[in-house]
Amino acid sequence: MSSGDALGVVEVVGAVAAAAAADAMLKAASIDLVSRVRVGGGRVALTIGGDIASVTAAIAAGVDSARALGAVATSTTLGRPAPDVAAMTAPPAPAPVAAPKAPSSSRSRRKPPAA
Repeated sequence: MSSGDALGVVEVVGAVAAAAAADAMLKAASIDLVSRVRVGGGRVALTIGGDIASVTAAIAAGVDSARALGAVATSTTLGRPAPDVAAMTAPPAPAPVAAPKAPSSSRSRRKPPAA
């Protein structure tokens, strides 16, 4: 992250409000959607990144969109965040995917009903 970058976070209540806020932010300014985190209790935190003017405009658009649905919890914009804060908002690593198990051969096959 360069010194001119900023981060913005909008916390909303519900998946519909999160989708609406993300859509409004991405359309309002040239920003990147950094992460989407389910906070708990139905709350979703959306983190965006970009230059300070774009992030400020995008956060305003996201808040307006979620507010129209009655679902804004809180928001903030961080200009030139400390490296530790920027690392804290990085998207989590994906969980490993387990290989599918082979079907068990112990299942008995049912006979079709007599006609």
